[in-house]
Amino acid sequence: MNNPVWEDNYNRGRFNQYPFDRVVSFILSTYGNMDRKQVRILDLGCGGGNNTVFLAKEGFDVYAVDGSTKSIELTRSFTKGLCDPNKIIQADFTHLPFQDGYFQCVLDRQSLGHNGSESLDQIISEINRVLLPGKGLYFGMVFSSNHPHRSYGHFVHPENYNDMFEFSHGIYKKSGLVHFFTVKEIFERFKAFTVMDVITITTRSLFGMADSSDNGESFIIKAQRCE
Repeated sequence: MNNPVWEDNYNRGRFNQYPFDRVVSFILSTYGNMDRKQVRILDLGCGGGNNTVFLAKEGFDVYAVDGSTKSIELTRSFTKGLCDPNKIIQADFTHLPFQDGYFQCVLDRQSLGHNGSESLDQIISEINRVLLPGKGLYFGMVFSSNHPHRSYGHFVHPENYNDMFEFSHGIYKKSGLVHFFTVKEIFERFKAFTVMDVITITTRSLFGMADSSDNGESFIIKAQRCE
């Protein structure tokens, strides 16, 4: 399961330390007034544990998974005393180690986008399976095919324009494989869900260079598991 690119990133301290603002807004606006101990949330691709720590501090019943050994080590360390370390699990996203309908929410901050096309349908099927039927929500961020830094990469397969790697520079230079989504693809891959919204986030620096980290485009997906 370990990806050497991400093991190296985590070992070198390349991970986010603070929760993402959109994650905070979504979680608190959706579940903030509920009995948080009864709201079970999965942090899919927990990385350095930044969003897991936020969820744990806010009192939610948080679980976290990642394919990286170092990620699990970091997340357990940063959540020590905040949540059960046995709920922070190294796992393959195509075979999530949870029973059907276990979570009210699956949170995904750009983890799908670091998997290849061939595994995405199975991962999304697993996300659907572990969500509560009729109520469980997926809140995810994915990379847009219009992201300007996409142009710095090379196609993994000549016939597939969505999977790219070996980026010469830009924000993906140390990311290994990156999958870029189109809106059409989102609806096709999430066909088993009720897609509640797809939000485009575009940022452009007026003063930075073309490869500025402030230039980007991504999608936020809000989707609900059907009955």
